[in-house]
Amino acid sequence: MNVSKHINRLLSRARPLILVHDSNGINIHAVLQPMRYKNKMYLDSQYTKLGIMDESSFLLISPADYEINELGDLIIDGDELYSFVKTERIYFLGKPAYNWSILRRRRW
Repeated sequence: MNVSKHINRLLSRARPLILVHDSNGINIHAVLQPMRYKNKMYLDSQYTKLGIMDESSFLLISPADYEINELGDLIIDGDELYSFVKTERIYFLGKPAYNWSILRRRRW
């Protein structure tokens, strides 16, 4: 069994989300959680004030089965809408293992 299958098996127990890709909704299972880092220089963001946690950025770990377009794709989690800031496909031994993305909450 390759790494992608192991990761997909783990993600199958994760949160159900909808990936909106090319105006089509695709049901996926992925890990979505707030990024609580104070130093967000790699996100082109500002440092937060001492003692303040900024939850404007979110980390998404999703299956490599889906091609993600940072410019147009969205994630829907219940009544929350997120847009992609950065996405990378992670490879293991030359094969896609999972997608790593940074999201920002959007208004409907």
